[in-house]
Order: sequence, then structure tokens, then C-alpha cells
Amino acid sequence: MGKKQLLIFSVIAVLLGTAYFTLDSSETRRESPGEVHLFDDVKGDLIQQVVLQQGKDKLELTSRDGTWSIPSRGNFPADATKIRALLLKIFDLTVSQRVPLSTGADKAGQLEKLGVTDSSLEKGESKVSFLDASGKSLAALHVGVSVQGKKNSVFTGRGQYIRREGQDAVYSASLPIEVSAKVASWLLGDILTVLQSTLISIEQAQEGEGMMKTEFTLEHSSLPDFFSGRSKDVDYRGPVPEGHQIDSNGVSQVAGGLENLRAVDVWPKDAPEVKDLHFDARTLFKTVSGQIYEIQTATKGDQFFAKISVAFDQTLADQVQAAFQLAEKDRQASATPAATPSATPSPQPSPEAPKPSNAEESNKQSEKFRPWIYQIPPYQGIALRKTQATLLPTPQSPS
Repeated sequence: MGKKQLLIFSVIAVLLGTAYFTLDSSETRRESPGEVHLFDDVKGDLIQQVVLQQGKDKLELTSRDGTWSIPSRGNFPADATKIRALLLKIFDLTVSQRVPLSTGADKAGQLEKLGVTDSSLEKGESKVSFLDASGKSLAALHVGVSVQGKKNSVFTGRGQYIRREGQDAVYSASLPIEVSAKVASWLLGDILTVLQSTLISIEQAQEGEGMMKTEFTLEHSSLPDFFSGRSKDVDYRGPVPEGHQIDSNGVSQVAGGLENLRAVDVWPKDAPEVKDLHFDARTLFKTVSGQIYEIQTATKGDQFFAKISVAFDQTLADQVQAAFQLAEKDRQASATPAATPSATPSPQPSPEAPKPSNAEESNKQSEKFRPWIYQIPPYQGIALRKTQATLLPTPQSPS
């Protein structure tokens, strides 16, 4: 054998010898029994409950009539798309790298070290359990320690040790399985979206002396100006005290307060966790449809909470329609060709008239929100609780 061939075989041997996962503190090798489907015997259509455990957190998700919900949150809807993605990932899982285990007492220690026992949950590892409609266990998967390929080796990806409950075999899954038992991870968190382009005005109020007092109002210069395009966004139109200035960023935050309003947690309104909240701020969003969204907010420590109602104002809807017709009349008048040979304006399409809502539709929306109190992200809570003082600050003194 020539020196060149010997060198090639030596390189191949080195590469093969390093293409293994390792734990940070050991050199555990894996057997390769061929592909194993861990849950071939479980019928997915029987799964009606999923229990997620991670550390001290435990969360149950339940399916009823094809709709997933969170029992601990009054059966508020869960995100079915995320649940299906988790089920597909686990039930389509195939593994081929089995971890050799010792026998006797050493085996229990190994399982603990790999993070695939019930006691491992206390250390932050995870477990996913699947149950049928009666609560009978169908299967469970322990998701243990993450494993990283060795640096400078052929495989440098991430994986995880996993074990099906009731079986001794531990495998290294090449794709990490992320399990969270936090409500925010599974909540159907999209509450409401009201675009700024549909807003007529916003009124922010705070409780004072036992009643709500208006802090400020954002609005268009006039409704006809809004429909003609001369006033594109709601803005602060009130007096500005001497020595103060309008915080344009703050105005934008308030105006966008209902764009993608989200919940990070939710409770039935009579739940013990929220029964003592004091809702001392209110924001009214009036829209071109005649709908008025009322958002009441409260705080608890660094957390923000909201409850929502929707009403229909026929007078507002009529004012909107009248203003649109006036703006349209002005638009058509300005588009009339002047009495000059060179005047050849190109025709402009008529804007679409705003579609009014009605009391029935608004009541239906309000009933959907009425049973719940939502915990919202801090940045949205801050926007919904701005005061005149925060919207009209004094200029920063030069440093």
C-alpha cells in the first residue's frame, strides 16, 4: 500500500471516530439499531388531552369536538396549530441512535443523568403525556438533556435524549423537541386588531376623585379632512402648556394600541387571580364603522390587564357617512376640468365608502370578550395607560 493510500485511510478513520454526540461530561456512544418509530402503536385520533410538564410547571390542553382549550384558564381557546405541530413532530419522530445503558443501580443513575426520568422534571427537563377522552394514558415522552455535537467533528448539530415512558431504551433525537408548559406558549393570544387607518378618535381617561377624567383626545382635524386625505392620522389637537411638547412617539403608540392586541395570559373575570384588580384607566377607540371599542386597564406589580367591550353608535356612523359624502362631493368638484385647452386631468377612482357596522354585530363581539380578563404585554399596557403628563412632557434639559 502506497503512502498516499495510507494517508487517505487514516483521514477516513479519524473522521468516523469523531462523528458521535457527546455529553459535556462524558463520552457516551450510541448504538445504531436502524430507524425506530417510537409511537407506531398509538392512534393519534384517540388523543384528547396533552399534558406538558417542565420543571415545576404543568399545563393541560384538552380537545372537545375538535377544539383545543386550556382547562386551567376556563377552557379559553388554545392554539390548535401549535398543538398539531407538536403532535406531528413527536409522532413522526424516528430515531436510530440508541444509548447503551448499564444494568442494576447504575442504570437508574444513567437515566437521571440523561434527564429522562420523572425526577428529572425538578431539574427543568420535560415530559409530554397523551391521554384519551376518559383520561387514560396512551403514551408519554421524556425529553431530556440537550446534546451538542463535538467541536471540530463531522457532526456539530444539536439533539436531545428522549425516552418513551414505560420503556428502558434511551435514544438521541437529532432534532431538538422544545416543550413549554407556560400558558403563553399555547394560548390563542391574538385578541383584537383595529387598524389606525379606521380610527376617528381616541379618548384616554384615568380615574380621579371617584370618576373617570379625560386625560387627552387624539383625533383628525375634521371628518371631511380625514376622508379627503388631508388628515391621515389621529393626532393630539388640544392645547399644549407652555414649556411642554407633544411626544410624537407616544401619540403613535396610543394610536396603534389596538393593532395586534395580544394576550400573554387570560382568566375568567371571576377567577381568584384577578378578582382584586382595580381597573382605573379607560381608552375609547371610535372607528369609521360606528363601533366604539372600550378598553379598561389595571396593573398588578409590573403586569398589565385589560377587559374589552364593543358598542355601536348610530349617530357616529351617520356622521361618518355624511362626512364621506361631503368629501366625495368636494373631490368630484375638484376633478372637473378647467376651461382651458390644456386641462386634461386623468380620472381618479372614487374611494370606497366606509361600511357601517350595527348593534347586533357589535354585541356579538362584545359577548366574546365579556367573560375574560386578559394579561397583555407591558408595551401595550403602557400605551393604553398614558396620561397627559407622559404625552406632553417637558423638553429634556441639556446634559
